[in-house]
Amino acid sequence: MSLFDLFYDGVDMSACVPAGEAVGVLNRRAAADGLHYPLCADAAQPVGELVLGLPFTSRSFRYGAMADNVLGMRFTLPSGQPVDVGGRVVKNVTGFELTRFLVNSGRHFGAPERVVLRLRPLAEVCRVLRCTGSFERLQDFARAFLRTSWVHVVDACDACFTGTDVAYFLEFRANAEGVAVFEKALRAVADASGVEIAPVPELPIPPATATVRLKTVISKAAPAAQMLVGRFGGRAHLFAGNAYLLYVPEADAEKRPGFLQTLGELHNEACDLGGHLETPLLAPDHADWDRRWCQELYQKWKKLD
Repeated sequence: MSLFDLFYDGVDMSACVPAGEAVGVLNRRAAADGLHYPLCADAAQPVGELVLGLPFTSRSFRYGAMADNVLGMRFTLPSGQPVDVGGRVVKNVTGFELTRFLVNSGRHFGAPERVVLRLRPLAEVCRVLRCTGSFERLQDFARAFLRTSWVHVVDACDACFTGTDVAYFLEFRANAEGVAVFEKALRAVADASGVEIAPVPELPIPPATATVRLKTVISKAAPAAQMLVGRFGGRAHLFAGNAYLLYVPEADAEKRPGFLQTLGELHNEACDLGGHLETPLLAPDHADWDRRWCQELYQKWKKLD
């Protein structure tokens, strides 16, 4: 049997699926064994697009980055040549970690044909809480929440900014008794911070195509989102635990005074902290200076291929 033959293994909690298959198809099959692939928001999204789309999703708060949940791939290079990277188990790396590299390559080196995904247990009850209040109180709540032991039971912690409104969303899963205990503990933290909590049906879906993607540190992420939306309008969606911000400005925002300069300043600050800002609005030499290695390596790979 080939390492990348299609398979589903409920015991080892892994599956190799075609890149064109919708995530929902896999999750419906896995649900029969009490499993799921958690890093998705749209059940109709193909696995290949999901894997190469964003490095983080809402549930990366608990389960880690996308690259932490892809065990292996059969990957097709731009020349059409397939390469196999990774395998079927978590610790299968020898030499360079090419699986992680390709998942984070932003489609510079081709696309996956088959993907081995790491599945996770699916709890019987899911609860989503919407936390509202002033920005300052929500920041106090976030800081207090992140310092409690309850942070380990939360699957997702997202913040949404629209106009003058901001709200945090917490998702956690357990059995009915566990959910009641977790919610009571989180409400106690919220009450101490002056934040109101109410249950909602589901997490908000991040924007499919964000004009600006910012990876920074946790202390800078929410203030950056508030500043962008407050000055230039639009919508910001923050994966708070991973400090990854998706921003969709108002139409023609790039023509407003100070907008591009602000993005440049955010990019420079993020780079100083080990992060980056990605956007098509800035000149390539400015926006991608810290990712030139990616283009250079791609050219070398083409020559070797």
